[in-house]
Amino acid sequence: MKNILVPTDFSTEAHYAFQAALQLAKRMGGRVTLLHAVELPETANFSTYGGPVGGTELPNSTRMPDEVFMMELLKATRRRMEALLAEAAQQAPGVLVNDTVEVGRVNSAIQTVVERQHNDLVVMGAQGHSAAEHFFLGSNTERVIRTAPCPVLAVKQPMGISTCGR
Repeated sequence: MKNILVPTDFSTEAHYAFQAALQLAKRMGGRVTLLHAVELPETANFSTYGGPVGGTELPNSTRMPDEVFMMELLKATRRRMEALLAEAAQQAPGVLVNDTVEVGRVNSAIQTVVERQHNDLVVMGAQGHSAAEHFFLGSNTERVIRTAPCPVLAVKQPMGISTCGR
């Protein structure tokens, strides 16, 4: 378990998963890849292939609101990823931590990165859901557990630092 993928939505539970992955990587001599999936907004301004609807081309100097939104979203994502990388450098200085941002649905992005990087383990946060939410929606974590080609560790709470194996 030396090549660990940590999907993050920047939630508290995802942060717990990140901390757990850092601990595992530190003990196993592994590395961590942080992944954030950005889903494209579904709006009336874009067709299913990503171009403007109606065939109207806007001048290059005019930015569509959706394009500006995505640029700002990606900038904010970059800042948050850099903060996690800085935290990793402090908490686990010997652990190599990379980051990547994929555009698409979370489950698909995780599958793509696991296949591309040959990850040994996915460590991701798990949030509690009501019975109705669970029945109708499920969760990203549940979908990944069902479909991932490697083991998945779901982390719901902070992991205590253990002295086992020292």
